[in-house]
Amino acid sequence: MSGRKNPLSAAQAPAADTFKILAEESPNVIFINKMGSVVYANKKAVDLMGYSREEFYAPDFDFMSLVAPEFHARTRRNLKMHMRGREVPPFEYAIMTKDGRKIEAIIATKLVAYEGGAAILGVVTDVSRLKRAEAQLRRSEERWRSLLEQSVSHITIVGPDERIEFMNRRPSGRDVREAVGRPICEFMAPESHPALRAAIRRAFMGREPSTLELIAEVKGRRWWFQTHVGPICDGDSVHSVVLSSVDITDAKKAEDGLRQAQKLASLGRLSAGLAHEINNPLSALSGEVQMVLERARDPKLAASLRFMGRVSSRIENIVKGLLEFSRQDPAADRQPVRIHDVLERTLKLVERRMRLAGIRVVQRYGRPMPLLHANRGQLEQVFMNVILNSRDAMPGGGVLTVSTRKAPGGFVEVAVSDTGAGIAREHLDHVFEPFFSTKDPGRGTGLGLPISHGIVSRHGGTIRISSEAGRGARVFVRLPVAHGGNGKGNGKG
Repeated sequence: MSGRKNPLSAAQAPAADTFKILAEESPNVIFINKMGSVVYANKKAVDLMGYSREEFYAPDFDFMSLVAPEFHARTRRNLKMHMRGREVPPFEYAIMTKDGRKIEAIIATKLVAYEGGAAILGVVTDVSRLKRAEAQLRRSEERWRSLLEQSVSHITIVGPDERIEFMNRRPSGRDVREAVGRPICEFMAPESHPALRAAIRRAFMGREPSTLELIAEVKGRRWWFQTHVGPICDGDSVHSVVLSSVDITDAKKAEDGLRQAQKLASLGRLSAGLAHEINNPLSALSGEVQMVLERARDPKLAASLRFMGRVSSRIENIVKGLLEFSRQDPAADRQPVRIHDVLERTLKLVERRMRLAGIRVVQRYGRPMPLLHANRGQLEQVFMNVILNSRDAMPGGGVLTVSTRKAPGGFVEVAVSDTGAGIAREHLDHVFEPFFSTKDPGRGTGLGLPISHGIVSRHGGTIRISSEAGRGARVFVRLPVAHGGNGKGNGKG
């Protein structure tokens, strides 16, 4: 070893020869440090560090010059620990080459006997390539994660147990980390479970990807997705399944809205025809009943006639509702209207009924509010229908809250909420259909909300309901402000 003795004593010559053979062929840097001086350096140390053995073994060679400055203190501390007989676990540090390059490495050291004294045997593994590969892999992972997180699609990866391994976003906007490790079906509507599970099974069996429509559900709120389900392969085996979903909720609502509008238009034409056909004979029948009633002397006959009169009146109300439902007069009697005036008048009309029903009315008006260009009477009818529905939903009393605000896009929004029984989810899609009612038989015609929907639509607005069974209901009515409205209004709005 260039004039140096074997690293071990003469009595251990066979072992020393073996050590020399192994050390010189090792892919790692191997050295022996005795009292701060390098007394052995293998071929890898010479090749990697750039020093000759003569330079390593020179009496004035500074061992610490081989260590990056930020690791000097730790290296000295570890050397002292070894000299006290304590073990030092391997650790990461950096070595410095003769030409000033810094190389990341892991060093393992051991206290050994050398030429009658204690010395430190060190094995240094160059991990710079591994570190560069890790950094490259990390950058690649961050790049792909950034692409996924910024994608307009919702990307979800699930394992064989159908639990989420990765999710780039959640429709609810909450932290996706909460979803990782939980079953995918936990975030889907029950009716979507069978189709989703079947698609995941097909993907794990290596079959062709599936495309299906799914409904996500979080805390009662729903989103519709067009979802592509396909396998993620590792060689010939499938280790995960990816779901790439596009939110089609708005398109679905627009499609449902168009279908509803077409259905309502058809029903409107039918209603108008029926109303006119029924109205003429009904008027004649009502007149005859009233005429006979005025002449009746038999109490039983009079009671029967009065009952017939009440039934006729109910039919007349239904016919009136049908005619109102079928009206197509979008600009009839429009004038500047203050929304708070409309609401105040409507609430005044129902004030006594609300008090008798044990219902407290809370008004939360935003001010100032812009003017509307609307038919005042028709708007009062809309809010009367909505408020009376809320009253009927609270037979044991409760709280009715009426609030207003300026909504984006040049709209005024009125929200009417109650603490009543609420509406079951399966009924929500039908509340604007004529003759659909959740009330007891004889307590409603099922035309109030359809008529309200028609009036609001003709005014260029929207009406929607948010509700859950047992948790009350909220009705949101949005109406466009008058052309050129600046939103300043007066104090009453």
